[in-house]
Amino acid sequence: MSGEERSQLFKSIADAFIQCGQPYGNRLSSHASYVSSSPSSSPESQSAAIDVIALALYSPTLFYFDPLFKLDAVVSAKDHEAFSLLQVFLSSGLPELHSSLESHPAILEKYELD
Repeated sequence: MSGEERSQLFKSIADAFIQCGQPYGNRLSSHASYVSSSPSSSPESQSAAIDVIALALYSPTLFYFDPLFKLDAVVSAKDHEAFSLLQVFLSSGLPELHSSLESHPAILEKYELD
């Protein structure tokens, strides 16, 4: 299977988990697999990287975000508002969270993180 075919397979799996309403762990895992198998510069990969960040932040059972920073597409989204929120949860405290939310007041609602 080519790299592109593998990437499309992961994308199909991720889409199927979303359509079936599967738990966030399954959705996050399949999206992360898709992101890691796609070229980090592609628009699809960038969009999926933002989805991975939002899913990770929304997950009620995920508290360890380091693996996301090993995904090139996630790191390349460093200028996105969701990435800045992810960084807060990785290495900052409550004052940084409040500052980030003041800078991006609609982010919680936009990504259903409220």
